[in-house]
Amino acid sequence: QSKTETKKQTESNPKSESQKVATSEVKEEEKLENKEEESLPPKQDYAFQGIGTLYGRIVRRYEDNDAYYNLISEGKTYELIYNSPKVKEFLRLDYDPDKNRYVTVYPYLTHFPNKNTPHKLGFTIIAANDTPHLDLKVNEFKLSGLWQFIAVCKCPVISIHRNRKGKGDRVSRLKKKFDNEKLNKKLTRANHVPVLWRDSPVKPFRFNPKLEKDQQGDRYFVEIKAKFLPGREQWGFMEILGEPTLDVPKFYKPEKISNPQVA
Repeated sequence: QSKTETKKQTESNPKSESQKVATSEVKEEEKLENKEEESLPPKQDYAFQGIGTLYGRIVRRYEDNDAYYNLISEGKTYELIYNSPKVKEFLRLDYDPDKNRYVTVYPYLTHFPNKNTPHKLGFTIIAANDTPHLDLKVNEFKLSGLWQFIAVCKCPVISIHRNRKGKGDRVSRLKKKFDNEKLNKKLTRANHVPVLWRDSPVKPFRFNPKLEKDQQGDRYFVEIKAKFLPGREQWGFMEILGEPTLDVPKFYKPEKISNPQVA
């Protein structure tokens, strides 16, 4: 009877010893693969960004006009730009030229054809608060972009482009709706932020017109924290927030728009 029961158990569980060994080996391989995946560095979502915190008073640029504002910070006056109707309404309703605030901003720079002409610096205002809105101290910025030289600036810059997210992106819709060169350039313009970074782990890219495209150096995407230097209107390197990479996020580039009315 015991022999019969053993036979029945064997029939109901027909796995041989060799099958059990093979299954065990597969499980061990899976464990090793999982460990290898865990040991790999996490994938990062790279994106262009330039954002920081300033402290100062927001005042009207013209006494009787609530459409234009300046920021007075550390004795310097900067033009403020706003893109949101909500920000415009906030500035109008909560106007107090004597009140200091923590202002969250994007750098907005204009460079001129002659690199000996100083650039013009302003800021796009995102928010104004009684306490810091970001995990950044006053004059600290997070800058993510292409580390390079541009022809109109003596100092190397971090070029911050407009991120290209996909077909449903607002920029795509606007470019399709308003088919004109001026708007196209405005939507696709980059902010070239001058950064003092003496010991950068990678060299800033410098275009050489004498070399072919495949002979040019590498153009790296970098992520750093930098301190705004009001006296120089430049930024000074503080720390690296991500390893430099050749994996550059997609961004919008100015497009040539044909005008059918022009012969």
